Amino acid sequence: MMLLNFDIEVLKVSCLLNMSPAWSYLVKLSTIFWVLLAVLVVHALHFRLGPLSARMPALFGVVGAIFFAFLTSMVVMAIAPLQCQHHPNGETTVQRYPTVVCAGRAEHARMLGIGMAFLTIPSTFVAFCCVVVSQFPARMHRGDWAFVSTFAFLFLRFKPDAYWYGLFLLLRNMGIALSAAVPNAFAQVSAPMLLFLVSIVLTILVRPWRNPVANAMDTIVSFCMAILLQCGSYMLDSRDDRTVGTLTSVVVMAMTLSLTGGLFFAGTAHMLRGLRKDFKYFISHHKAGTGAMARLLKVYLTDATHQGVFIDTDNLSNLEVLFDIVGVQTETVVTLLSSEFWLRPWCIGEIVAAHLKKVAVSSIHCPGYQEPTEGFRKQLPHLVDLSVLSSRGLSLGAVAAAMDWVCKDCPSLLLPRTLTAGSLAEITAYLQRGSPRNTILQADPSADGTVGAKSSVRTEASGALEQASKVVVIVDHANCQATWTALVICKLVGKRLLDDLSLMPHLAPEGAALSPRAHSCIVVFSVGAIGQVDFLQALSEADDRRFAVLPVISEEAFQIPDRKQVEVVAGPALRELEELGVGCGSNGIFRIVSGIFLEIAVRFAPQDAG
Repeated sequence: MMLLNFDIEVLKVSCLLNMSPAWSYLVKLSTIFWVLLAVLVVHALHFRLGPLSARMPALFGVVGAIFFAFLTSMVVMAIAPLQCQHHPNGETTVQRYPTVVCAGRAEHARMLGIGMAFLTIPSTFVAFCCVVVSQFPARMHRGDWAFVSTFAFLFLRFKPDAYWYGLFLLLRNMGIALSAAVPNAFAQVSAPMLLFLVSIVLTILVRPWRNPVANAMDTIVSFCMAILLQCGSYMLDSRDDRTVGTLTSVVVMAMTLSLTGGLFFAGTAHMLRGLRKDFKYFISHHKAGTGAMARLLKVYLTDATHQGVFIDTDNLSNLEVLFDIVGVQTETVVTLLSSEFWLRPWCIGEIVAAHLKKVAVSSIHCPGYQEPTEGFRKQLPHLVDLSVLSSRGLSLGAVAAAMDWVCKDCPSLLLPRTLTAGSLAEITAYLQRGSPRNTILQADPSADGTVGAKSSVRTEASGALEQASKVVVIVDHANCQATWTALVICKLVGKRLLDDLSLMPHLAPEGAALSPRAHSCIVVFSVGAIGQVDFLQALSEADDRRFAVLPVISEEAFQIPDRKQVEVVAGPALRELEELGVGCGSNGIFRIVSGIFLEIAVRFAPQDAG
């Protein structure tokens, strides 16, 4: 234990070398430098073949871990000359060096200068850690995993939302060590006990450690340390024993109440979590038709509410419990009604379960959706295999009642074919606040729909972003799945680039010229995209302006077209472009597409598991 405090006297060095107290103190302080030198030597031997830049994160991590572990010992060593004890003859000497007289003597002055100079090392380390912790959120937005790896000693053991707790431990330990230099027994006892009290409260409320056992151990250890301090306080030779005793008793009582209250709070929170439903929203959808929209909606709802949002590709591990999740664990079911929705038995079953369990439902009418007719309802048993439902006790009458309930009584929103980040944010707000029954919100007054609108969600172009952004996403706007996939890309990539607006991608407006500041593009390829005029026009403009291009394949059925396929598929669109004065021809389009796919394409299907 004495070696951990760098007390080399345990090795009886004085038997071999006759050193003055100042020199002995200096050698003791230099022990940390010998430890660091040993680390450097081992590091150099272990990584002798690798480049220096690749070795630096590991070196920083090891050195940081050593300073983190021995910070208290280093501070205690540095303040040793400040810890003096009184003698009956009126003299004061350094507690650890009884031959050194305090109060202005030369030997003591030398030791004091050495100690204060050494104290700058742990102080600089703590200040550096403050800077590192302040940079953590921005680095995470950029996905700088090398930063986290380098400073793992500060972050790795704690939850992401408690990334600052490592810095708190450093400041707490440094404060406890410095309190020993205060020439007052009252302060020496009260300061550490108050710091341990703060530590206990924080650990109980925040639970910062990744391992739940570590949270319990941290609380117990802090509490035991406080008890030890209280016991030790009664052995102090103090002129104000009554004050010290009263203080320690009050602090320990406060700690006991904090611990008891924390346990009660944790138990109550656990019980309330049991009563609260696991999912704020359950997105019911037909995967092939609206899977990308379900993913897009989940991303927006999760960011807005920070609560659970269920989609089957992410959250469903056992199909047998699907209807139980809807009826028992969900607050609101969001139905993405598409042309195929009522032909899917599992989608119908989710609606029936919500109706039977009285779970709130909000519907979103996707482009191309039409309300089921009376003839369709009569033919439903012949069109859909309802054995999935009947085997689970859901009757045809329950299906009809649930269908009427969703179509007539539940709030609904008419989704436009053209979406923007602004309209998605408003749709998210609509789902959060709910809507009166028999109310239909229409996000685009010009969109074709079968149901009248009583309210409107206005789609707003993200003008500021389009003006500032240098990255554009080109997509076939006639393909809803591809457009929704492009919006998912914009949202997910944009979350990583919040500190640099110019790199946040934005969706190229349909039929409009690309942003004048743009110099890079993400091209989302889908089946039939090269047969669309707006898509080819955007590709041609990006080629003329020599954009850097990243190809993304959004559909598994898509194949890179050859020259003949380009002539057949893109022929009508190319003739229309020639009439508009954009004459690139089939050879030009084939050259552009072939050049794009010289880059390695990324397959991105947001309807699959996240």
